[in-house]
Amino acid sequence: GESVSELANMSCHCGAPSRLHLFERNGNFSIFEQPLSIQEWPDSGVGTGAVVWDCGVILAKYLEKLGRERLEGKKVIELGSGTGIVGLAAAYLGASVIMTDLPDVLPFTKINVDSNKPIWITTGSIELREFDWSKAEDFQVEDVDIIVAADPVFNQTLADLFVSALYKICRQQPQITIYFAHKSRQEEVDVRLFDTFDVYGFHGEEISLEEQHPDAKSDRIDLYKARFEISSVQIDGAQSTSETPDLLPAAE
Repeated sequence: GESVSELANMSCHCGAPSRLHLFERNGNFSIFEQPLSIQEWPDSGVGTGAVVWDCGVILAKYLEKLGRERLEGKKVIELGSGTGIVGLAAAYLGASVIMTDLPDVLPFTKINVDSNKPIWITTGSIELREFDWSKAEDFQVEDVDIIVAADPVFNQTLADLFVSALYKICRQQPQITIYFAHKSRQEEVDVRLFDTFDVYGFHGEEISLEEQHPDAKSDRIDLYKARFEISSVQIDGAQSTSETPDLLPAAE
């Protein structure tokens, strides 16, 4: 695969509005014409985690386009589930989903998971787990097929934590495919994110607008498909899949 940072050179859409209004607040969101009820809490005080962002809508509809044949029976982890729109879509499409977020966000995730249970329980499964990316070594999970993440990075510190968390899951499971949606806000954050992807041995490709769902895509949001390649990680001149690379200065 190509270097993710090379693919991101044209990804900076600085000054873009915060939302493209692809989702009506507290509205129904459909996967294959099946409405999912997604509640939001913009005044919850938990930051970005209790609101549906455009990246989530676009990634969820991309999963719809991939179809049940790609998701059915697969074990999926969602990083930063928030309101749960992506994980709910994956479960409805037949996946066994582990939805993760910080402990102050998960109660909101659970409300949407529980309210939509009659829909996803017939096709997939959902488990909720706390996951603090700064303590990724404590998060143990096996036999993962797919990782999804919508808008996980909006500052340099999150870029480091996100990629490090991916690495700690994928380093012993190179079969994992990662799908993530990224909205460019600041060039330095984009550079940090994709440089860190390279350092940690991830390679990927941008998913073109033509490949995305026709009703949910934007030239201001980029979708990526990536995988971890063990042979790419070099630490002190030797290959390693057990130690965390430390090749970039800490984000300020």
